[in-house]
Amino acid sequence: MIGLDNPIVAQFFEGNDTAWRCKKNGFTIDHAGLDFYRRFRFGNSDLCGLSWLGLPVGPAIGGIPGKQGVVYQRFERGVLVYDVNRVIDSPPGASGSCYLAHIDQGIGQDPRVTDLQAHIDDLKKQITALQQNALASENATLKAKIAQAVKDLQG
Repeated sequence: MIGLDNPIVAQFFEGNDTAWRCKKNGFTIDHAGLDFYRRFRFGNSDLCGLSWLGLPVGPAIGGIPGKQGVVYQRFERGVLVYDVNRVIDSPPGASGSCYLAHIDQGIGQDPRVTDLQAHIDDLKKQITALQQNALASENATLKAKIAQAVKDLQG
């Protein structure tokens, strides 16, 4: 199990036994997620979650519609899910309240990002429509000026 007494870990995190704050970006790993992160080992790595998940890249997010009791957090190389009832997935051999999820699964996608992306798409459509209207207006003005210039030249 890794701890803040490890000089490599201490380069990246500060905190206590229940919550670590990432010095690089301010995101926190806490409670069951921190316990998993501190203990998760694969192969010969002595740095557990730091080696395999990397640093957190967002906050722990819960309150997902239709996913009662589920909390997930994205990391540089994966998604950590707190899911006691295995609502999202049931990985073979996984035990405890936390497990790793696919980074490209819907659970790894922050619902706020999805909502914001839809809003961005709407705004892009509005910008395109405004640009087209402005261009049409410019064209009409230019045509009127040309028509007036032709009349002026004709006398």
